[in-house]
Amino acid sequence: MLGSMKGFLGLASSHSNENSTMLIYQHTPKTGGSSLKLAIESQYDKSELLYIYDLENRVSKKDITWYQNYYHNISKRKKRRMKCILGHSAGGFVGVINKPLKAFSILRNPVDRALSLYYYGLSLPEDTRYKFARIIKDNNLKIEQIFGEDLKKYVDINDPYSPFNEFFNGQIRSILRPKRHELKWFLCGPKEKDDSLEKEALEAAIKILDDYYTVGFQEHFEESMDLFSHEFGWKGNLYHRVNVTPKRLSVNEIPKDLRDVIADHNRLDFVLYETMYEKFKKKSNFYQLAIEHESTSFLPSQLYKSSHFNIKTT
Repeated sequence: MLGSMKGFLGLASSHSNENSTMLIYQHTPKTGGSSLKLAIESQYDKSELLYIYDLENRVSKKDITWYQNYYHNISKRKKRRMKCILGHSAGGFVGVINKPLKAFSILRNPVDRALSLYYYGLSLPEDTRYKFARIIKDNNLKIEQIFGEDLKKYVDINDPYSPFNEFFNGQIRSILRPKRHELKWFLCGPKEKDDSLEKEALEAAIKILDDYYTVGFQEHFEESMDLFSHEFGWKGNLYHRVNVTPKRLSVNEIPKDLRDVIADHNRLDFVLYETMYEKFKKKSNFYQLAIEHESTSFLPSQLYKSSHFNIKTT
């Protein structure tokens, strides 16, 4: 099916990729990433893609040396054909590959993402491999319990590798995977707060995104796909929404005090989102991509302003 799709789109793939730019897709869960993954698969042969989704359990505590060794052990034949590395931990290869590279990812309103992640967990089968979902389902946890005191009944909230970390600044954690062993912030539990460590982590994440990434936004998915197409030379219709979480409340359907609590526990994600969204609008203007029907209802500033955090970025 994939081959017929590329034939329909009139795409051709080279058998050698030794001198071309490597793409790295850092797939942050519940940001519209599965739809973007489908678009990527429409542009390349399977032999040109390196999937690392099956590595999640093995890479959770690995450092950059582990990624270097992993890449070194990929066969020369595979390296010659590879054009894109994609997965929840693909960002670990940023700065590791000894050839030109471009990384890309999608960000999402952190409150909306937390809600989507929660309802996604509820929708999974009882024997799911995701521990956070099993805990939610086995104990009938409400989302307000995840962000309240009840969570410590089920997990060690001081564990930097807690299965609930995705609910607490999960997007900045995703981007910072290559530096997890360099930043003291990663040694904090998901609910711990330290302005100096958070500032260091935030500045590191923004630098990585500025240096390597093209960033899109789930709330502007079509415009983001247009931006990726301009940047990477993609062709054809790329707008296919998949893995949409069913039967869930929207941001505007939950109480304001719950929104504020979730926002407070995702304050780094909010600052990262706001900072990169301003850059996204400028890049969209550069490519003359109209951000049509823009609604401020999703903007983080409507929920929690970065000035509240006493964190400044350059």
